[in-house]
Amino acid sequence: TANGKRWATVAVRRPDAWLEAVESGGTGEEDRVNLPKNEQAEEYLMMSLRLSDGCDLKRLANLHDKTINPGALAEMQDAGMLWRQADRIGCTSDGRPVLNAVTRALLA
Repeated sequence: TANGKRWATVAVRRPDAWLEAVESGGTGEEDRVNLPKNEQAEEYLMMSLRLSDGCDLKRLANLHDKTINPGALAEMQDAGMLWRQADRIGCTSDGRPVLNAVTRALLA
């Protein structure tokens, strides 16, 4: 997402279709969709946990007033699925294979 909008490139599974879209339309992007703040926060959490830098909890809080579940955060840390350093959290190598479940638990 960028500026509160979500987008994807067309025909991701067919590079030839993407190239054709770029050549004819310029970007190869599908229409951009406006996202409500709560969905922006959820996408930021989900995508940032895939990065080695992890998620900035202050940025997450600025996107939406819903905070992550502190009990789930503690459980995931205790289980070795997440790390925390000050205001950042991130997935460990044990948490990456089950990242969707980790994200779902944090948002519950």
